Amino acid sequence: MKRIVAPKRWSAVNRVEHPPLMPKQLLQGVCGGLRWLESKNLAEFLAKRAIEEGFPCTKKQQRVFDARLPSSRPALRKRRLHKKCPARRSGGDVQLTEGSLEAQRTTGVSGALVSSGASLALNSSAFDALAPLAKRKRLVSYDVLDCTFGSGFHTGVVLENGRPYTRVVAMDCDVEATVSAREIVDEFGADRFRFYARPMSEAKAMFGERSFDAVMIDPGPSLTQLENPERGFLLDDESDHALDMRYGPTHGLGALEYLNTVPQHALSGALASYELLTPQQSMKLARAIRQRRPFDGAQRVLEAVEEAGNELPEEGWGTQDSRRKTSMSWNFMTSLRCIVNHERHELSEALQNALLLLRTDGRLVVFSRLPWEEKLISTTISQHPHALLSYSEAIPIEDVQDHGHSRHTKMWIATRTQSSSYVLKNSQALTEEAVQESSMRWMSGLFAGQTFGFPANNFTFENKDGKDWAAVRRNKDSPPFDRDDDSRG
Repeated sequence: MKRIVAPKRWSAVNRVEHPPLMPKQLLQGVCGGLRWLESKNLAEFLAKRAIEEGFPCTKKQQRVFDARLPSSRPALRKRRLHKKCPARRSGGDVQLTEGSLEAQRTTGVSGALVSSGASLALNSSAFDALAPLAKRKRLVSYDVLDCTFGSGFHTGVVLENGRPYTRVVAMDCDVEATVSAREIVDEFGADRFRFYARPMSEAKAMFGERSFDAVMIDPGPSLTQLENPERGFLLDDESDHALDMRYGPTHGLGALEYLNTVPQHALSGALASYELLTPQQSMKLARAIRQRRPFDGAQRVLEAVEEAGNELPEEGWGTQDSRRKTSMSWNFMTSLRCIVNHERHELSEALQNALLLLRTDGRLVVFSRLPWEEKLISTTISQHPHALLSYSEAIPIEDVQDHGHSRHTKMWIATRTQSSSYVLKNSQALTEEAVQESSMRWMSGLFAGQTFGFPANNFTFENKDGKDWAAVRRNKDSPPFDRDDDSRG
């Protein structure tokens, strides 16, 4: 496997101010499963076979693959054939590199590589640029789906360090992410990257099942959105911006319009559903919003929230307080952001679709920062019949101190199994003591209200003795019918 390093060249070229979140752990999770090893072994086998059949190579490549050249005469014949057909050799499908077969990189027109719909919109020049790509076939590929493209940091890590096998298809509901997508196209080429401006819940409808070897999901806003005043995420009193807080500007209602129209009981229930606020706190803040509206800007909303709760942290969204000590106002703004973007529904649909999109032994990599996200991810993986949690890893303290990432960030890596995963899940959950206790309870008749018997009288779940059963048999017969001509009166 290639050496796992941070993408320094990618950061230097694009002037990335904020480094990717957990780049080494992310690459190990995406490109560390059985599917990646199969792709790597297949590429090495094809390269070794090509060298043994007389494909031109260097001595270093021959030593890397431990390949033996054929005899001199057949090799000379193949060399002569290549001299007769130079165009065929130069226009081949694959290019030999150290340890792999790499497809030749072709950079097409960026307008043909970025789409705002479910299909690519190609103009005439873009079609001419992509025409040679349709004739070429990759022998080895490792397909990755990035459901939350954002600023393209995670995609850049995978493409930079996972070459030459990896190809990434990215999705994002924000149309402005097209700018970052074009930069990645110019950097890594058209044959390794595609972008679609669609929400992550539509992945299964667009690509179908068993389409990818790995899926990445990083819910929440990107750093570019948080720092842009026009997107309405700033939590300071200096700029009176329109409190929009939508990830996709064309999807749903903005936060300001939502607060001006939503009923009090609906707002209270929605806030409490994300489990950051208690029902009492949700009702208190919803009442304050109803009394102070209508709102015309973000400042009045923040003032109403701080009066009903407490002051917002100076760090804004990047606060590092513990979950128990987080202010009520910050929890309200976070819950409001989740409500406006339907984050629970989007994440739930994305997790279910991702497990259907994965091929056998594929990897699912998900990041979480909020308690309800951790609960949803853990429940989905534990209840899915073909999902098995490989491991979970918390963010290193060095990344929190140096780059300001949230210290509550956690990465979950799940693997899709071919057969049912409940056997392995039960083997991890059940212990010898639990099995012994269950057996003793069953033998002693403590289940189903039993107090004695094995496991109960007549192997039933009813606690009845002989007299009770005799009474049951007698009562099966219906009482005699009363007749008018009965002599007994």
